[in-house]
Amino acid sequence: MCGIAGYFHSDPQRPVDPQVLVNMAAIQYHRGPDGFGYKVLKDRGVGFSHARLSIIDLDENRARQPFMSDDGSLLLAHNGEFYDYKRIRTDLVSRGVKFHTKSDSELILHLYPRLGLEDMLPHLRGEFGFALYDKQHDRLILVRDRFGIKPLYWTESNGTLVFGSELKVLFAHPEVRPEFSASGLYHQLMQTIVPGTTAFKGIHQVKPGYAVIVERRHGKLHIEQRRYWDMDFPLQSGRKEESEAYYIEGVRERLMEAVQLRLEADVPVACYLSGGIDSCSILGLSAASQQSPVKAFTIGFDDKQYDETPIAREMAQSVGADQDVMMLNADHLYDNLVETIWHTERTIYNTLGVAKLLMSRHVYHAGYKVVVTGEGSDELFGGYPALRRDMFLHGLDTLPASERAVWEQMLSDSNKLFKGAMLAENEIHNQALEDLVGFTPSCLQPWLAASEHVKPCCIRISDRNSTLTTRVPR
Repeated sequence: MCGIAGYFHSDPQRPVDPQVLVNMAAIQYHRGPDGFGYKVLKDRGVGFSHARLSIIDLDENRARQPFMSDDGSLLLAHNGEFYDYKRIRTDLVSRGVKFHTKSDSELILHLYPRLGLEDMLPHLRGEFGFALYDKQHDRLILVRDRFGIKPLYWTESNGTLVFGSELKVLFAHPEVRPEFSASGLYHQLMQTIVPGTTAFKGIHQVKPGYAVIVERRHGKLHIEQRRYWDMDFPLQSGRKEESEAYYIEGVRERLMEAVQLRLEADVPVACYLSGGIDSCSILGLSAASQQSPVKAFTIGFDDKQYDETPIAREMAQSVGADQDVMMLNADHLYDNLVETIWHTERTIYNTLGVAKLLMSRHVYHAGYKVVVTGEGSDELFGGYPALRRDMFLHGLDTLPASERAVWEQMLSDSNKLFKGAMLAENEIHNQALEDLVGFTPSCLQPWLAASEHVKPCCIRISDRNSTLTTRVPR
């Protein structure tokens, strides 16, 4: 990952302070320790900075960002990766385009002038957040990947649009003052992520699959949020039933393609390996694709109820992976909780994020910058107990009620460790949700059940700059 930052004045003659750009890059040094750069466009009221983690094109000088187009009309700062970039690059070269770097980021500088924003965005596949200033149209464009894997925040203050890869980057700008939002904080305490929001007033995320377009109009900033991609969920009546083999082969084909695209890098690529079917599948496909031993990093715990090391070891041995197991205990997790929250910039309700922080640091010290992991597969394939429960109760219409009850009981018995967390202690019904989706999703029931244990009260939270008092009802 890298870190991007910058700001855009409503008055083009208002100067941009290079030191502010340096400060904004420096505070996200952990995102890009391999170098940094900044650029200011005079008489344009705009400046970008960039903290770089080199993955593709390791030449520090050639691939240093921000990038300028040959004609000086485009300024770019990019975080993340574009998958399948070699195919797109080859196509552009065949049409006479000359590249100056091997970086996948440079694609934007050639696709945008040829296709325009609307037609360019569908070609971009991967995990990314980028800022593009278009001198000809005098506009700033912020774009985030389809699923919002890479973060990108923005805010407007006193006629200045400030953006960055992390909240703390925005706070490094002198015009931005953090102040809690009652609704944003409430959602965070509920562990609910509302797309586009944060815990702070006036500070937004670029939504997944969106572009934020900022233009100067009559001395003011005009901000438009434009969706360029969304997941298509067909209605039951519009679904076409296919054979089981059709779906199995479809998943196999797309999973192989996804893994192979993510193995593309100019540095060694490793895998995260737990005892889950997702990471085991990815390791197996990675080993087959690379045809050489893959480095596999595993987190182990001293509590056997949580430790998946035995399964992970068996998987690593089966594909000849070079496994590295990092053992953790409760002290490791709680001693690093504060630092984890500094990085996550949001509330967390368990120590999984702490374990991931410690593993990321371990991986980096082992000489690896890139790992392939199975994030998101549990949500997509019903891996969490609450999702499986809803499938048994509401998604398998062909099963008789008695058989669905048996499946639900088996699920409950095998997930006693998560009772009250991933599965509610008792079934909860919420009329508003039932009217909306037909049932109360099991993943929300633990949070709804928590209200029974909370008395009406006021919460007061203070920091150096603000104090928030909000009433929390039962």
